[in-house]
Amino acid sequence: MSPRVTTVLFDVDQTLTDYESSARAGIIAYCAELGVPAPRLPAAAGKWSRLEQEHFPRYLAGELTFADQRRHRALGMRRALGGRGPADPGTWFDAYLAHYEASLTLFDDVLTCLAALSGLTLGVISNNDEDYTRTKLALTGIADRFTISVGRDTYGIAKPAPAIFHSTCAALDVSPAETAYVGDNLAFDAQGSSDAGLLGVWLDRTGGPNPFPRRIRTLFDLPGLLGLPDRGSDLKVTEGVG
Repeated sequence: MSPRVTTVLFDVDQTLTDYESSARAGIIAYCAELGVPAPRLPAAAGKWSRLEQEHFPRYLAGELTFADQRRHRALGMRRALGGRGPADPGTWFDAYLAHYEASLTLFDDVLTCLAALSGLTLGVISNNDEDYTRTKLALTGIADRFTISVGRDTYGIAKPAPAIFHSTCAALDVSPAETAYVGDNLAFDAQGSSDAGLLGVWLDRTGGPNPFPRRIRTLFDLPGLLGLPDRGSDLKVTEGVG
């Protein structure tokens, strides 16, 4: 790949952090704490995931604030659990959040990849809230690796709108053409950034059909795609997660 890339931007959830596993572990731990019987815990985790799928897009569309979508999810889950947990939805969600944060981990290819990209400008663009994006990066020990952290609220724009990519490039004083963007969502991340003139890279950890020209299965492969020296073999041995 062209050596003209000077900046690499990343998605966060399911790209750097194993959000799905962490969220599932967090809600199961919290529901168990609330007295939900063990046989019902998998169904509770499924309900929690569906509530996120229902309400988080409303935040992206500007219908709800970040805090409001959390409250809606908490209210729906508390009802599904027969009123278990604090009546205040903010307090309910915060109690869940403590379990989620205790479970939050990076994928095992992240530190190796970031080390191999040393010398480039790195940043993140998430559709999450900017402050909480920074919190997640801090909790996983990688906040200092990134020059910029952008969320849905930073510019009032969500991916895949070109403006969120363009505004981030402008803030870094780089052109889209010299910037790569890496994420797990084909439409929002890879295609969205490509449409904005960046070098979009699809991180396809699940190995589905490949309708996109720049697909990697692991972040270990990103430096090679960008034409950087392969430094991964040593780093995989010496670096751990978190």
